[in-house]
Amino acid sequence: PYTSFSYKIKSKVNQRVKCIVYIIYYDANERIVDVEQETLYLDKKESRTTPEKTIFKPDDLDRTFDHFKMIYQGYCKYNK
Repeated sequence: PYTSFSYKIKSKVNQRVKCIVYIIYYDANERIVDVEQETLYLDKKESRTTPEKTIFKPDDLDRTFDHFKMIYQGYCKYNK
């Protein structure tokens, strides 16, 4: 009825970094049923483990997920 997880993000640069994490939920037929977005900011060479996240499967059968994938992006601003 639910799944739970946490993840760790690590910056390897000497600048402040904006990280965007997309969690994409799929049904058993590989159709996307939901997308979540989380934004984190890391200081230079900082690492952070997120709190455990618990996701309950919805009662709506059209939105029931089978598995998920995580995609992340990192941005930093170059200062001269």
